[in-house]
Amino acid sequence: MVEWDADLVIVGWNAAAAELFSFFEEEALGQRIDELLRQRQLVDLDLDDWTKCDRSGIVREHVGIGGKKLCRWYNTPFMYKGQRVSTLSTIVDITGQTALSNEELRSQLKSRTRVLKHATARLQSAMNDRAQTHAALHESEIRFKSIAANVPVVLYQFCLHADGTYSVPYISAVCEEVYELSAKTIQKDPKQLLDLIDDDDRPSLELAMRQSAESLGPWNSEHRLITPSGSNKWVQMASRPQPIADGDILWSGMIIDITARKQTEASLQKSEHRLREQTQQLKATLKKLKHAQVKLVQSEKMSSLGQLVAGIAHEINNPANFIYGNLTHIRGYTQDMLKLIRLYQAHHPTPHATIQTLTDELELDYVASDLPKLLDSLKLGVERIRAIVLSLRNFSRLDETGLKRIDIHEGLENTLMLLASRLKPTISRPEIKLVKAYESLPQVDCYASQLNQVFMNILVNAIDCIDEAHEHSEGSEQPTPHQIVLQTYSKDQRVVIQITNSGPPIPQDIAQRMFDPFFTTKSVGKGTGMGLAISYQTIADLHKGTLEYRQTLDGRTAFVIEIPTVQVAEI
Repeated sequence: MVEWDADLVIVGWNAAAAELFSFFEEEALGQRIDELLRQRQLVDLDLDDWTKCDRSGIVREHVGIGGKKLCRWYNTPFMYKGQRVSTLSTIVDITGQTALSNEELRSQLKSRTRVLKHATARLQSAMNDRAQTHAALHESEIRFKSIAANVPVVLYQFCLHADGTYSVPYISAVCEEVYELSAKTIQKDPKQLLDLIDDDDRPSLELAMRQSAESLGPWNSEHRLITPSGSNKWVQMASRPQPIADGDILWSGMIIDITARKQTEASLQKSEHRLREQTQQLKATLKKLKHAQVKLVQSEKMSSLGQLVAGIAHEINNPANFIYGNLTHIRGYTQDMLKLIRLYQAHHPTPHATIQTLTDELELDYVASDLPKLLDSLKLGVERIRAIVLSLRNFSRLDETGLKRIDIHEGLENTLMLLASRLKPTISRPEIKLVKAYESLPQVDCYASQLNQVFMNILVNAIDCIDEAHEHSEGSEQPTPHQIVLQTYSKDQRVVIQITNSGPPIPQDIAQRMFDPFFTTKSVGKGTGMGLAISYQTIADLHKGTLEYRQTLDGRTAFVIEIPTVQVAEI
């Protein structure tokens, strides 16, 4: 039995056919039956007449290997929807039956005919099924071609051969819209397609292909290309490999034009970049506004404080000077009066009884010895008042708003004098001790009033920290020490002032924000959250120095101020 399709191509070849015609199945399949029979001159017949497939059967004489053979052919066409799909040739070797009688031949013929009819019926059923399958495949192929031609993606197959060459067995017609090359052009010369890929993207594309070939994993890529008309495009490729015969690898996948998406992404990136720039500008502006606000508040605060302190100092200074100036006269008058009393006592040792009684009541001897001491105490008190007034004036320095060369230690001492009352012992805690580790410092160019305010803010915070630590340590077996250490030294044309207190270290989350304006950990009414922010700006912006928080090795809190000894005044 031999089956051949409408184009005379052999699609079926059984073992009996191989034996009859001396052709193996793999040699016969795929060849045209007429060319195969002529190839070795196995048959001498009129093929045009023979291929008409007369259902009654045609007896032909064939020439085969080893001599002539007489065969009877029964050509049965298989039809589907009015079209011949294939033909089944049932071939019977009747070479040795020629000597039989006609009766025997008719008997054998009938027997063979019945067998052939049954076989033909089975084959007809099988061929019908095959025809339906062929038809379904044909319809599927038509449907696939329709889909491939209308979907907005390029469907393709790319084959990498074992010798390193490549081919494109299939690519859908949509490729012309993307690459501006027809499917036939690409299949004929795939290099034209690869030449369109951007030079910068080609190495990564080839690397992805090699990795996919080695791992048999997906081959995915996004790359740029320049079409023959000069258009710049982005395409996305996704495919999966399949090893085939002879070491070749076949990728089947799709290609999508993502140019519009990439342009949108680029526009979004530009918009995001502009937005980030605007956000940064807004943040910078907001920061400047906050700094300006803090400076304005600080300026107003210092101006008001300076005027208030200067006014108070002036009002206190006038009566203090009046008292101090008159104490000299009082001391003189007192000494003269005591001299006169002693003279009376020397010349009149026995005074009148009334005078003696008054002398005893007044304890004249005690008054005479205590009055000079009282005058000395008054003088010391007035001098203390004058020193405080001087400290107030030096602290505010209302008359020194510009850069001045000053002694840092003088500013620290003036600030400590104003805070002396807060260092004294209270009902709830003992005295806060001061430890001064001053080194010899050169005079420094600075804005004295603002720098004194920095000292004040840091020292006030240190005292508050010690007070709070004492409250939390009450009842503890290990009481908290109460100490503030002031250390000064110079290095590299800069002076360093370190103020360390015995309070606990500042938590990291608070330390990162302590210099932010209006940030405070104190309860409402106990702090504005501006002291350290103002101090930081005063040191960093006004004095071009640094203000840092550090934690000492023994866990104490330290603020370190560094400012250059020479400042350049801003115009």
